[in-house]
Amino acid sequence: MAVECAIDENSDTRRYFIYLEWFIHGIPWLITSSLSFIVLMRQNADPEITYDVGVILFGICIDLIAVGIIKCAVRRERPHYNKNDQVYEAPIADQYSFPSGHSSRSAMLSVFGYCHFSMHSLIM
Repeated sequence: MAVECAIDENSDTRRYFIYLEWFIHGIPWLITSSLSFIVLMRQNADPEITYDVGVILFGICIDLIAVGIIKCAVRRERPHYNKNDQVYEAPIADQYSFPSGHSSRSAMLSVFGYCHFSMHSLIM
């Protein structure tokens, strides 16, 4: 059911999945974290915030490199029902489906959030 809704180009579910894919795509994260890091460095911002943004930038770079290398090594083809209508794709690595860059990136950001924010600071 979910796959059929995601395949249908006129489906709201398909549109939702496209937006979700763009949100967690590596290139916007790389650009945003790079620009944020440069601005923070130039403005002599709080060193703790600058450090955190630097850690995110480093993690995203490692994530993109590792996923790209593993995708090119494993070369698992995408499912037959996959639509090649994505705008921002890496021409070599994104033609393969394993490992998922979105999954690895969300896991990396989850670990970052867990390590840098305590539950007390999130509640208050």
